[in-house]
Amino acid sequence: MTTTSDFLPQDYEIPTKPYFKFVQGDNIVRILDSPIMGYEYFNTDSKPVRQKEAFEEMPSDIKQGGTVKHFWAMKIWNYKTGRIEVMEITQKGILTSIKSLAENPKWGTPLGYDICIKKEGDGLKTEYTVMPEPKSEITEQQELAYVDTYVNLEALYTNGDPFIKQ
Repeated sequence: MTTTSDFLPQDYEIPTKPYFKFVQGDNIVRILDSPIMGYEYFNTDSKPVRQKEAFEEMPSDIKQGGTVKHFWAMKIWNYKTGRIEVMEITQKGILTSIKSLAENPKWGTPLGYDICIKKEGDGLKTEYTVMPEPKSEITEQQELAYVDTYVNLEALYTNGDPFIKQ
């Protein structure tokens, strides 16, 4: 009989789409581009619907109990996974903190330093803390990955896959 170790390579992991997901504790990222912004909701099929402008009225196909949220989406380097990912942020506290850093003349654009976003708690009791790391240049590995990883954030507005050239 074949065992699991005979069946799959020892380090095998099922590939996942490179979308950033906040985990408990420190989430250290490097923002690599200015974000795209807009508004989103989840429809009755649990699929996101996004557009640049605010919705003029509540969408008729919004999921029951759903809300329309403002979002930012951006290309980032995730230190935990060691790859380029798309991070979408809807949490006002995180958005406000990053905006404050960007407007602060001592910090400026978040493209010049790493950011640690600490997640604590779950569900409605989730809290996030945003802390900038000392200013630094991006690494050669990050720069190569940035150049080699295709990401079209605009595809999010049409529910497209930002990792597929269309």
